[in-house]
Amino acid sequence: MKIARITERYPAQSKEINRGLIPNVHYLSKFQSEMGDQVTIYTVREPGQPAHQREGSVEVVRIKKPPMTRTFMGLRICQAIRKSGQRPDVVHSLNPLPLGWLFSRARKILPAKYVMSVHASIDSRTQIAGWPSPRKLYVQEFRRLAAELARAVDLVLPVSRFIRKELMATGVDPRMMRVIPSGVETDLFTPRELRSGEARSILYVGRFSSGKGIPHLLHAFHVLERRHDLKLTLAGGTTEDDGYREVLSEIARLGLGKNVEIRPPVPHTMLPELYRSSDIVVLPSDKEALGKVLLEAMACSVPVIASSSGGVADIVDDGKTGILVPCRDARSLADALDLLIRDDRLRRRMGLAARRKAEEFDWKIVARRYTEAFESVCGRGG
Repeated sequence: MKIARITERYPAQSKEINRGLIPNVHYLSKFQSEMGDQVTIYTVREPGQPAHQREGSVEVVRIKKPPMTRTFMGLRICQAIRKSGQRPDVVHSLNPLPLGWLFSRARKILPAKYVMSVHASIDSRTQIAGWPSPRKLYVQEFRRLAAELARAVDLVLPVSRFIRKELMATGVDPRMMRVIPSGVETDLFTPRELRSGEARSILYVGRFSSGKGIPHLLHAFHVLERRHDLKLTLAGGTTEDDGYREVLSEIARLGLGKNVEIRPPVPHTMLPELYRSSDIVVLPSDKEALGKVLLEAMACSVPVIASSSGGVADIVDDGKTGILVPCRDARSLADALDLLIRDDRLRRRMGLAARRKAEEFDWKIVARRYTEAFESVCGRGG
């Protein structure tokens, strides 16, 4: 099967395969290619990047960046594919934005089956806190475009049952959807050595966005540091994140500077070491589409604590592989942390169960599910 995978950006260096959906594009393309599919990644060309590149058997093609990228990108890519003479069976977008607002014109230029994944909430009723910003406009555009495209493409692949439910609320036919989660590279994210005694190290990985719930984690940590010898690491934030200043302000206000470490985004290949150096990983978000960070931690046999909202329940079995707590509830979060900090047997048991659960989401398995979904929409499978 010939697959054209389109994405907003794709790095030229493997060390830059780190944030967002870039690892998804990389691993999914790699393993589908290894299974025999012909995969080409299409994206826009950033300064200094080559127009053509190969990653193993996967070809990467970069086109000249058009003005108003999120409007014209999909159209320009389809024009480039047609001009090259290639005829993909499936055009797959990991994100609605690369297909763009001119999708109806694009698919007339390049006949194929069009498949779109959805990795983020599209609920337009969810308010975005804080002052107006380009980031908020981006989110609102994403929500509107995702809802529109989900009714126009041939198949929609929501990342969780939660996202599937949101899409159904916009009028998308459930028969036109298959839930396929993100995967995890279990050969890279490997189990850590199980330690005994009280937990010492708590880890959060992700952006410092306003909906990630980091202030609630800081309040819970503030309660616990009086009882235990603890360190909290917050990794992945940048000054561009809309909650960055609030996080710094809360750390200062609560007097946590000595026991809270802030780290910038960590390269994907260095994340396993970061997880394995931690005893507990926490993701206190208001609403996660799935929670890929949790899968990575679980693959490293680290027990997790997460908010129970969104799609997290698809990967975390409450009380078995981790603990789910109510959203925005610092007290419940502190209680869950206290339980795991004190009970090393529980942490070890959850860590082992978490690894077994993560193996169900190995990228090889997820890639096979993608190929089966593509074959079904092309009339080649069940």
